[in-house]
Amino acid sequence: MGPAGVKPSGVRVVLMKTIGRPGIVSVVAVVALSAAPAIGQTLVGGQTALQNVNAGALAARRAEIQAAVEETLEAAITDVVDELGIIRRVGPVRWPPVDFTFERPALVLVRSPRDAVQRLDDVLLEPGVSLLDQIGLEEGVEATSDEISAIVVRLGGLATYPAQVKPTASLHTTLEVASHEWLHHWLFFRPLGRRYAAGGELQSINETVANIAAEEIGDLALERLTGEAFEREPWRPRERRAEPPADAFDFDREMRVTRLRLDELLADGRVAEAEAYLEERRLAFVANGHQLRKLNTAWFAFHGTYAGSSAAASPIEAQLRAVRADAAGLAAFLERVSAIAEVGELEAMARAAGPLALPARLGEHAR
Repeated sequence: MGPAGVKPSGVRVVLMKTIGRPGIVSVVAVVALSAAPAIGQTLVGGQTALQNVNAGALAARRAEIQAAVEETLEAAITDVVDELGIIRRVGPVRWPPVDFTFERPALVLVRSPRDAVQRLDDVLLEPGVSLLDQIGLEEGVEATSDEISAIVVRLGGLATYPAQVKPTASLHTTLEVASHEWLHHWLFFRPLGRRYAAGGELQSINETVANIAAEEIGDLALERLTGEAFEREPWRPRERRAEPPADAFDFDREMRVTRLRLDELLADGRVAEAEAYLEERRLAFVANGHQLRKLNTAWFAFHGTYAGSSAAASPIEAQLRAVRADAAGLAAFLERVSAIAEVGELEAMARAAGPLALPARLGEHAR
């Protein structure tokens, strides 16, 4: 792709608010509609009559402008990380360059012991592997050892170079995912990133650092592109968050309950009971509109890597948030945490940072 920092002419990025269901139309398609109103109706109040769009013409236009859209978003992210003092300048080059392509996300085969939530080595798969073949791979892995659970999951992005980003998300999510993958590129040249393959706590710190920083970068990039500031609620530990209505099936709350009970059963060595419990819970999620094909220790091993997830059971996010609150800015936070190379260093860093100052009420920002 061309050099980041230059916004191609003739491309106007618009904020997708609601077009059918959230995320059903890719950011590339939205930009295509904006750049070529003749293909479809102009966005008015977040709505458009996509049913009137000629699918073939839209696909052709999408292919025609995809590279320009990628460069536009890359430029916005580059400008943000440059202004924040995160990216380095090497002569006229900003390093590492922000570079991604819209690709169908890759699949990954995740494995975990049945009697513990522990992410073993992953196997990256081609994105076109069919669902039947995915199931066959899972069954094949589990047939080779009755001590291993397996699941195939589709990634939202992949930090190859250039990074791969799914083309089916909203503009805001796309900016966050692209920023997340670029942060892995940035971390690769620092101790934390080089320890990613160690797995466990260090892998989780990598992913959670990228998530936290990508939120801030993505929010600022969105404002740069649309002129609309995104007001994100300040982070709170789970015990300080507002509880959803008791009679509502809240995914995060229910998944957190599931993870805690799973850990209890596994700690007691009740593996078969734990697996029966997970299937019971999976059916409850499906009955409430959450299509979980499979729920096992491998599922939790993958999703639990992201410490902010309700599938996680570690203090890593809270520790990182304490360090972030203590840092003078995002660049200072990243420089501090990117030096982590050993298990336990984050905990010591968080203790040195002191307790996290929390807002007194929703909408009031923490330090």
